[in-house]
Amino acid sequence: ETLHLKVLARRWDGDGWQFPTNRSVQLQLVGPRGDTTLRTNLALGPGGAADWTWMVPVGTRGTYRAHLECGPARLDREVEVRDFQPAAFDVALKAKPSYGPGEAMGVPFTARYLFGQDLANARLLWSANGEDFAFAPTGWTSFAFCQGTGDWRLRPQSDNPGVTHADGSVEIAPGVPRIIVPELPPNPIAPQPQRVQLTAEVTDLDQQTIAAQTEFVRHASAFYLGFRWSHGEESVLATNVPLAFQLVAVRNDGQPWPVAVDATVRLRRVEWKSVAVQRAGRVVGHQSEPEFHDVAESRVRTQGMARAGERWETADATDAGTLPALGQPGQYLLEFSARDDAGNGASTTVGFHVTGDGRLAWHARNGAEVELVADTATHAEGDTATLLVKAPFDATALVTVEREDVRRAFSIPLRGNAPAIRVPIGAHDGPNVFVGVALVRGSAGNPHAFPMPEWRVGYQTLSVPTDRDRLRVVVKSGPAVARPGDTIAVHASVRDAAGNAVPGAETTLYAVDEGYLVLKGTEAPAPFEAFAEPRRLGVTTTLSLPGLLPEDPRFRSFANKGHVAGGGGQAATARRNFVPCPFWNASLATDDHGDIAVSFVAPDSLTRYRVVAVATHGPRAMGTGIDAFEVRKPLMIESALPRFAHVGDRLVARALVFNQSGRPLSVRADLVPGTNAAFATAHAGPVRIEVASEGTAVVEFPVRLESPGTAEWKWSVVSDAMSDAVTVSLPVTHAEADLREVRHLLAAAGSTNLLAAMDTAMLEQPDALTLRIAASPIAFLGESAHQLVHYPYGCVEQTGSSLLPWIALRDFPGLLPPDQRAATNVDAALAAGVRRFWSMQTADGGLAYWPGGTTPQRWGSAYGAWVLALARGAGADVPTNRLARLHKWLDGQCRADPPNPDPESLHLRCLTALALAAGDAADAGLLESLGASRDRLSPEDRAMLALALLQTRDDREGASALLRMPPGQRPRHGAFGSDARVDALRLLAHARLDPQSAETTGLLDSLVLRRQGGHWATTQGNAWALWAIADHARRSGPPRAIEGEVRIGTTTRRFSAGTNDPLVALRLPLTAADAASGVTLSHALPFPLHLEAAISGRRTAGTNPAAAIHRGFSLRRTYEKLDAKNRPGPIEGLRVGDRVLVTLDIDAADPAEWVAIDDPLPAVLEPSQGTFRTEGKDPGGLAAEGPCDFVEVRSDRRMAFIDVLPEGRHRVRYLARVRAAGDVVAAPAKIEAMYKPQRHGFSEGTRLHADAAAPTPP
Repeated sequence: ETLHLKVLARRWDGDGWQFPTNRSVQLQLVGPRGDTTLRTNLALGPGGAADWTWMVPVGTRGTYRAHLECGPARLDREVEVRDFQPAAFDVALKAKPSYGPGEAMGVPFTARYLFGQDLANARLLWSANGEDFAFAPTGWTSFAFCQGTGDWRLRPQSDNPGVTHADGSVEIAPGVPRIIVPELPPNPIAPQPQRVQLTAEVTDLDQQTIAAQTEFVRHASAFYLGFRWSHGEESVLATNVPLAFQLVAVRNDGQPWPVAVDATVRLRRVEWKSVAVQRAGRVVGHQSEPEFHDVAESRVRTQGMARAGERWETADATDAGTLPALGQPGQYLLEFSARDDAGNGASTTVGFHVTGDGRLAWHARNGAEVELVADTATHAEGDTATLLVKAPFDATALVTVEREDVRRAFSIPLRGNAPAIRVPIGAHDGPNVFVGVALVRGSAGNPHAFPMPEWRVGYQTLSVPTDRDRLRVVVKSGPAVARPGDTIAVHASVRDAAGNAVPGAETTLYAVDEGYLVLKGTEAPAPFEAFAEPRRLGVTTTLSLPGLLPEDPRFRSFANKGHVAGGGGQAATARRNFVPCPFWNASLATDDHGDIAVSFVAPDSLTRYRVVAVATHGPRAMGTGIDAFEVRKPLMIESALPRFAHVGDRLVARALVFNQSGRPLSVRADLVPGTNAAFATAHAGPVRIEVASEGTAVVEFPVRLESPGTAEWKWSVVSDAMSDAVTVSLPVTHAEADLREVRHLLAAAGSTNLLAAMDTAMLEQPDALTLRIAASPIAFLGESAHQLVHYPYGCVEQTGSSLLPWIALRDFPGLLPPDQRAATNVDAALAAGVRRFWSMQTADGGLAYWPGGTTPQRWGSAYGAWVLALARGAGADVPTNRLARLHKWLDGQCRADPPNPDPESLHLRCLTALALAAGDAADAGLLESLGASRDRLSPEDRAMLALALLQTRDDREGASALLRMPPGQRPRHGAFGSDARVDALRLLAHARLDPQSAETTGLLDSLVLRRQGGHWATTQGNAWALWAIADHARRSGPPRAIEGEVRIGTTTRRFSAGTNDPLVALRLPLTAADAASGVTLSHALPFPLHLEAAISGRRTAGTNPAAAIHRGFSLRRTYEKLDAKNRPGPIEGLRVGDRVLVTLDIDAADPAEWVAIDDPLPAVLEPSQGTFRTEGKDPGGLAAEGPCDFVEVRSDRRMAFIDVLPEGRHRVRYLARVRAAGDVVAAPAKIEAMYKPQRHGFSEGTRLHADAAAPTPP
């Protein structure tokens, strides 16, 4: 699919947004495995915008990250590429904004296909959670309701925090009310509004599940009490001033209560008892608890209210009540309480501060900080903000207004513990500023036992919002309902905040399938909100005085300590044209009337499309508008096939027929399955079904999957005057890997039976015979190349090893089958391998073990550097700067080694020397150092050093000396090592000296004899053996020409090879009858031919599942069904839409390294990663990853990798969802030690049965 990206770049100059001085944006696209897919520069237009289009490569899955840079600005956006089916329908919960006390919380819902039709015959599962929150009605912003104090310590404590839960289900069927009624108890101790979050999941007949959420309020009483001070300030008052206030009763719908309400008011004073405590590191901290003292209590009556524009104000100028003037500064609470006619309680508590010269104790956070309290939550430009300072002593205050820098500053003397400071709000202080207050007192005024200077610092954020730059964008698209192929006309208008037309506004307009957006609840872009976010504080203020000068001189020291006080704050003909984004234009501009008009053709997808317009004008004005249209036909059919299947599966192929004609229809529906399947029962042709007007009907055919491959399946539906058809693809594979047997032979002149030593079980269902024929052991490398190219994992070692066959393919094309040899395949494979290496490169230049890792692995970095040098020599594009960084990191590691390295470090140094030499970056000092340590080097290390000497300066004498092994030296393997690697490295070195010598020939024979099952067991063994034997063949002179014939039954196939390509590779179809007739190779050459014969096939299918295998690991897999509360239970009764918990229990008798776990999914399941709405509820941590270091999820399997697996029992879990009905194969899960493949384990294979979603009652 195509990815569209629009970039808006702006520069903040301290007073607002401007166009950037940089005229380009650097884009780095990082692939799912951390590899850099591309780098490019996007040119910014005059309006500070750029757009970019990119086609997602086929076969890639995972999360792409677009990293953007424009000057100092950085931005990352993620795009998820997955195997998925776009949502076919949406679920909307239509709760009222609020429900009254005692009222049933009925929440109507809709479940509609995106093309407009209602769902029928489905079930909705719901769960509800309620939590108390504050009442904040519109128009009453100057009043405080409920708990108006921000400190939780000052609120009434309750054993019931007001958090409740309920769940249930609702049938979706004709005649059944579509309503959810959760019953949640209120908080009886502290009654207040309750915010309820309702989650619903619906599984439709199409076997897809969609989740939806909504929130609403359940009120605790018919009215709430609202409070404000008569003089308008919210938090800070002065001593000796009468406390005049206004009290109102507001209905829970935000309207005034019609009659006056009698309420009780209680005034209490708060005193904080703070105690200094010594914490870890002898750091002094403080902990405080409030004490409450009653001051006064009285009765008061609420006032009448009248509308004043968008606000509510008191109907007359009188106050509801007045409390006596307070002579003592400090912190106070006002508590109001009343009851409605039904006896439901309503209460409001507000905190306030009284400023003055009196002495009092404040709540202390630490010894360096002072708390500031703003008078209002928001301010406008031109206002004056009043801040209460909770001062611990008389002081001089340095007041700063800060953001990116210190904008303004002044000083003022403060007296008492509750003084007030007034700060004017400037013209460019939006969207926010920070007021800093630093209190300073000299030692002369300090009354403590040991007088010393004192300093306190505090910060308060002031919000200064503005909407003057918001553009109003209105989009209209038509027709509202279209058919595939119709023309869609779109009109967009752009107006400023005053309603005036905005000509020349740069506008991006696009249409996108709502089915994609539903998956993650994607909203329309909102650039205005993004650029209007509060700015971070760019000034850091630190205080070192408390650490430098403790009060008691006995404890004074001068370490570099300090307190940070502030700053640093740091997205019919069969329908085939299923286009998710049928229109995209990022460079439109409004005309003189502020309008835009475009049109495009509706695609074949039967869905709803969202039309979005994003407009900008100048550097600051921005806005977004949206509309939608539906694409549908009077008669439609939609496929509900799963995304993959396995040979041997029995599925219920399902499709949905939709009738939007406005009348009942009798239709004929049919399926033409792909060539990989057949009907499981006799197929009598199309089936006739009745579909009600505006109704849906299901058509099903039981099918049996018979052969592998991807084929097209065609669904069709026909009525008397209407029809529809849709074509879909279904990939089918074998659930278990192909069986494969390899034999290596020496064929003398005459006839050789190629099947004589083959396992007879392999000949029951053979698929093909692959032959490699040569005059040298080069023929024996085919299976090792196959193992490397098809190895399913991809750490740093495996990435390098799997590249070697492609590099060798330049000289020996026959290493791979003919269908994989094309130059484009070779070039693509080399490029992909190089990119994957760079996905592992860390910030300091080394290579991590897995893509995206942050810690380099030294062995993998050296091995990767060697392979990258070989790839560059084979013509691959290896960036010089990145390879140089890798070389530099390796060199730094060697220089950091101790003078007398241990054996493993010597091995790493030798591999590094070989890698640097191959990359033309040899380190003479390293070579000399290793030469001096030759007596401590293992045989493979001596071979690597010899190769480095030959590569660097053709030092044949030094290499020969290294290769003469000291008497009695025993082989020692480095990381990932094996005997095959030792022989291969020594063969490489000896072949450089003399490919025909007795030592070279002996090593070649020894290496060939180390094969197991046609290859050298591990990726390291295969990689080094392949490279060494291929290198020996290159150095042994022109190959001898060969010719002969292969006979299969009565069919003869001749072969020949000359000096240009010494290796013959044949892939021949093979049947059981062919095998019974015999397969022979004949030639008349005076020397024997080296043959590799590989048969692929399958055992005869049986009814019993595969048994578990325990060879160093025990692996047990269980499937459990999750209920609505995420409780696992038996898997019986599995239905479409159910969530399944998959558990893999591992028993490791001994520790293991580099472990891989591969769990194939049965076709009725799809993996759930928790990012799409089709994947249901969060499991609450039930399916934790386990001890995994890397996880890769594909549509048909889940793979996990563990670097170090300790001895003992371990558990890996993940979630899946039932996507289709059928009886299917669940192939065994596999665990293996990747570098000791003889140590592995398989779980039992089984079959999994799932039925269609539970039917709704008639």
